[in-house]
Amino acid sequence: ANQTPFKSNQEVGNIVKQETIVPLSQVARFNFGVGFGYLFPSKGYDDDKKSFTLNIYLDYEIQDYAVGMMAGARDGFAINLYGNYLFSRTDFCPYIGGTLGFHWVAHDEVLLIDPYYENGGTDKDADGIEIGANAGIRLLHTYNIQIFLNVEYIVTFNDYKDKAIVFTIGIL
Repeated sequence: ANQTPFKSNQEVGNIVKQETIVPLSQVARFNFGVGFGYLFPSKGYDDDKKSFTLNIYLDYEIQDYAVGMMAGARDGFAINLYGNYLFSRTDFCPYIGGTLGFHWVAHDEVLLIDPYYENGGTDKDADGIEIGANAGIRLLHTYNIQIFLNVEYIVTFNDYKDKAIVFTIGIL
């Protein structure tokens, strides 16, 4: 009726007039996704150059935030809770956030607690609490299927003091 282009007001929650009506209950948008990429160690990880990573994401978007859980194969196994602040409600949506969880890193050394083991070995723990800071972009954010690019710096509090940068690309 106003003769304005459709794209001028296209954003999450504002696609058609009916969606602009504020509901009485809190509305959340559920996302399920898969991402893949590489883990680039900055310290630890047996001095590997890089390793393939595959992550599964479950999250909810509430207003300008996305909170959820990530489970992944990252040179071992990791499971993290994360929260991201979404800077935009349009198709191009940059974000920044943090993660907290658990990471068991697959090291090449024999992991034995017995100090009397004849062939050597070590009693170092390869698992520990992991924290991270991440940033990225969600593309096609107003659609049901989104593409994302994510960069994350992770620190695992284990005896190896593992630290890495993880780059992933995926779909939600």
